[in-house]
Amino acid sequence: MRTIGFFTRDEDGFIGRIDTLSFQHKAVILPRLGSQKKHSSDYMVYADGVELGEAWRHTNETGKVFLTLRLDDPSFCHRIDCQLVSDDKRLPFGNYRLVWSR
Repeated sequence: MRTIGFFTRDEDGFIGRIDTLSFQHKAVILPRLGSQKKHSSDYMVYADGVELGEAWRHTNETGKVFLTLRLDDPSFCHRIDCQLVSDDKRLPFGNYRLVWSR
């Protein structure tokens, strides 16, 4: 898995950066507002104010909460699926890292 971003939790959601070789932007992950359908996402992802994707909240078997994200942008070859996870280790730029795998 590759780390493509670092985020910090704030009162509204998560704030941080997504950095790849061709994509470098500030990003926020905010709770979805409005009515919740059964399979709708829990969060929306924005990069520099533009909608970039959605995120779903999950709990693993040990009780640790994480988010799965689906990001898409016309500049991408295809959508990116990734996870926002917290580490017990000290991270250089935030409390959560955004990781992806093919």
